[in-house]
Amino acid sequence: MQASYIDATPPSSASPSRLRKMVEATVDLRRKDTPKGLAFDDHASYPQPESPFEAGMQHDLFGNTVTTEDPATIGAINHFLREVLGYGNQSAGIFAAAGAAPSCALANAYAASLMMFMETGNAPELARPFLDAACAAPAPSTREALYIEATKAWVEGHPEAMVLKLGEIVQRYPRDLMALKLGQTLHFLLGDFEGMLRLSNHAIGAASDVGFAHGMHAFALEQNHRIPEAEEAALKALSLERGDPWAQHAFAHTQETQGRLDEGIAFMRSHADTWEHCNSFMLTHNWWHVALYHIDRDEAGEALALYDQRVWGVWKEYSQDQIGAVALLARLELRGVDVGNRWAELGVFLKARVNESVWPFNDLHYVYGLARAGEEAGVREKLARLQSDAHSVDPYVRRTWTEVTVPAARGLAAAGLGRHAQAVSELKPVMSRLQEVGGSHAQRDLFDLIYLDALEHAGEIARARAVVQKRIVDRGHIAWQHRVLARLH
Repeated sequence: MQASYIDATPPSSASPSRLRKMVEATVDLRRKDTPKGLAFDDHASYPQPESPFEAGMQHDLFGNTVTTEDPATIGAINHFLREVLGYGNQSAGIFAAAGAAPSCALANAYAASLMMFMETGNAPELARPFLDAACAAPAPSTREALYIEATKAWVEGHPEAMVLKLGEIVQRYPRDLMALKLGQTLHFLLGDFEGMLRLSNHAIGAASDVGFAHGMHAFALEQNHRIPEAEEAALKALSLERGDPWAQHAFAHTQETQGRLDEGIAFMRSHADTWEHCNSFMLTHNWWHVALYHIDRDEAGEALALYDQRVWGVWKEYSQDQIGAVALLARLELRGVDVGNRWAELGVFLKARVNESVWPFNDLHYVYGLARAGEEAGVREKLARLQSDAHSVDPYVRRTWTEVTVPAARGLAAAGLGRHAQAVSELKPVMSRLQEVGGSHAQRDLFDLIYLDALEHAGEIARARAVVQKRIVDRGHIAWQHRVLARLH
């Protein structure tokens, strides 16, 4: 879930004004014509709950109080909220707004959050000036103080504290949809799908007039296997905000889970006119889902064309774009498709990830991609970094890192390098715990496919057959799985 709009490697000494210039240089800020049917309006607001006038306060578009008297600052915050919740490519304006309003705690906390969405090793360093400004701002409200504490926990690497603070915000201020989005994102990255749903259950009643709230609720429902409810919530979101790409994404998941491939392709392509305003993650990720439908329909040529034209190439330095590329190339190759030199080209960008570790889900993709690109030295360095960092991460996630992430990384690296027996040995003990590394069911299915391939090549035919049989029970409509089962008999 996780999107960013800023350069992956900005200079560590960058000032807010320098960052703004950098952002404008790396993000496509040229507004294209608004796509047909796009519901976003930067100046719109939603019906707000009645509240008494408070001196020195404004209200955001969802009715939450903000400690500022400056209409320009509240306008920038509202724009930021719409861009983040709508996965737009114009959220970087919050940097300039924060720099112009150092006394506005929330603007600076939001700017720090956006920096953290970079998902790079130096993101905390770049977020720190904005966080410091937020902490120094005078008289923040209770809601703002909680958000600052949550952001501070994020910057300092304490996910448990972040979860607790964001949960408190959503419970006390259920129309704070930025806290809901960030809280769901963190639960998602921790593999806590029940936590995602708890948050949206708190918010949905109070924010039932807001399409974004229904879209977030839809994805949480889908990840908890409540497919009919998820589909209904996604369609409700789209009835309020046709251009909400996260609601479209949630609906795509429901169609894939049910094997409704034709309906999924038709639905996604009918909404693709609204994606050109999206940031690189959402633009490429929704097309990634379309590619998965085509793979399951045995239309590998269509999927490979989508890789070249839609999935890889928007922002090659960004984490989520790289993960999507690794995941799609791997699926194609595991279906027997010759992907040419695409691994080598992708590996050039993955090498920048060798000496950092941010989220286990990301790192597992990086190490497999490096292996498939033939970057054996990079694989060794990445595994050493993961092994080292696993013992220094926050205790809340340390067991996942040491007991799941590190052995899974070794197994995926072995699989990528063609060392199938080693891959099976490393992966088998952790397969049942991979939810802990985060990612959606559809995304983590890649690890199951890699494990299946390793089993077959290692001669573990009985185990491979059992894996395929379970997959057929879950998703019997995929013809490729039946061909694999026949091959294993």
